[in-house]
Formats: sequence, C-alpha cells, structure tokens
Amino acid sequence: MEFEQIEHSNKRLFKSFLVRIGHRTHHLHSQMEIICVLEGKIKVDIGPESYNLNAGDTLLINKYQIHSFESQGENILLICQISSEIFSQSNSDIYFTRYLLDTDLSSRITSLMSKMHLETRTGHPSANFYINGMLNLIIATLIMNLPYTVTDSNAPASNPEMSSRLKNIIKYIEANFQNKITLDDLSANLHL
Repeated sequence: MEFEQIEHSNKRLFKSFLVRIGHRTHHLHSQMEIICVLEGKIKVDIGPESYNLNAGDTLLINKYQIHSFESQGENILLICQISSEIFSQSNSDIYFTRYLLDTDLSSRITSLMSKMHLETRTGHPSANFYINGMLNLIIATLIMNLPYTVTDSNAPASNPEMSSRLKNIIKYIEANFQNKITLDDLSANLHL
C-alpha cells in the first residue's frame, strides 16, 4: 500500500482529471475523492467492500480510506480529489457513510464536476470564483443527499476510523514521503 501525495495548484482546493485506469494498487490520501465513470467499467475496492461501476456510476471515497482500482475493460473516468481544507472554516470533518450514488445524484454530480473540470482549462480571470462555487455546490449537494457523520477536526480522534497514532504516522509519511522510510524510522520518530 502507498500514500498518495496530492498537490493542489492555482490556490484551488481540488484536482480533477480524465483518466483511463487499468490497475491502481491499494492506496490512501488526505483528500476526498469522487470517481465518475464516463465510459466502460471498473471495480473499486474501499476497505473490505467492492463496487463494480459502469458508465454513469459515481462513487465517493472519504479521506484516508484505503482503496484500489481494477479495470474491467476500457474505461474513461472523471476523478475529482477535494482537499479537506474545504471544511476548515467549520472546524469539522464530514465522513459520508454511503459511497455509491444513486442515478439521479450521480448525474447531477457528474454534470457539476464536468463543468468545473472544463472551467479549469479556460484560464479566464474569474475561473477560480466559478470553480469554487461549483465545488461548494458539489459538497452541498452531497451533504443534502447522503448520510454522513460530522466530527470536530480539532479533536484527537476526529475520524472514527483512525486513531491518533495512525494520524501521526500519516503526518510523518506526508512530511517525509520523498525519502526512504523504514518501519524502524517510523518507530524511532513516533515512539512506537
């Protein structure tokens, strides 16, 4: 398993891209991820659950959830990775408890993500205002339509799925991912 470091550019709180995926090994990152299947099929594992997605399906992955991708033929995906900073003004974290979106919600989210993705390519001076508005609309639409839990982001164990120790391990890896890290390094630096 690996930790994926995602850089956000142009003061944006997300990264979006169109991609064909054959296989992506188990990994996690500190961003929420939304996967829209535009063409083809793909299998996504989130922890012990497997989702077989077809064209028109949309799947949400919370930050720090271990997941992998396996192609089931040719595919084109629109992926949006959203920084947890979007929730920073509220000092809370939101964790969705349902991941596969129904057809109507999937269609709305895919439409919003497509518009947002296209706008990133325009270079128009007002693009960031439009993009941030679309991003907030995506989050609001998800919150209004999916079950979720809210936790205090300043609490030691804000994510019910992660202990404080695991958070410290992830912070250490994020800070040192470009160096070779051994289990001995983690143990010595984090007093494990």
